[in-house]
Amino acid sequence: MTEPTLLVAKLCRKFKIDYHKVMAHYDVEAKIDLTDALLKMVTLIIKPEHENYLQEFNQLKAGLLRKYRSRLKPFIHARLYTYFNPSYALEDRNNITEEELEEGLTDYQYNSFLQLISTVLRGGYQMFNLESAPNGVAEAGKLLPPMEWLGTQKELAEWIVESQKKGWLGKVNSRQIQQAFTKTATIGQLLKPAVDRKTLESTYDQIYTVQYKPKFDTIRQNPKQLNFNTLTSPNSLR
Repeated sequence: MTEPTLLVAKLCRKFKIDYHKVMAHYDVEAKIDLTDALLKMVTLIIKPEHENYLQEFNQLKAGLLRKYRSRLKPFIHARLYTYFNPSYALEDRNNITEEELEEGLTDYQYNSFLQLISTVLRGGYQMFNLESAPNGVAEAGKLLPPMEWLGTQKELAEWIVESQKKGWLGKVNSRQIQQAFTKTATIGQLLKPAVDRKTLESTYDQIYTVQYKPKFDTIRQNPKQLNFNTLTSPNSLR
């Protein structure tokens, strides 16, 4: 029987080799995009927010295909995402023995492996951002790993919307949020507003569904922002 930690180390080493072989086919911007997508896939599996996380997983793959089309062939042929499935993680790996393949991965080994490849991908993401920056110096935000959001993605989206409404947070785009926080695979969709025809105010129907119970609706108004709004209102200028 193979030592459990040895099997995980062998599998991680094989993933790292395959990952860097695939990245060699792409320019630095594509390397960042692909690595970011792989990292989000791993995160979805390590800490799934809901039962439909596999749908988000497939949406990430579909998004890459739409963007890169035929250029995605080396990435697709490498099938790196099969490493994330315990049923296929050991298959077609030339450094895995028949005995190891037959035994398979225990839950502990599988979880340990996912954590290790997450570290590999984070390292790759930082390295490629360094390559893309002028004079080899990346923007500080890109060098830092995202902060771990302990709620759900929908709760993060609500927190952002409520913080903006109450004057604590300025405008942000989905890319900034994804660089700053975990659990942001489809945050852009949640933060896409609709407009109420009567009030002309932005509404967020994908966040505030009938079943959803708001968590941050009691955030207080920023008093400085409130004073500023009062001073600049039409009534104050009469």
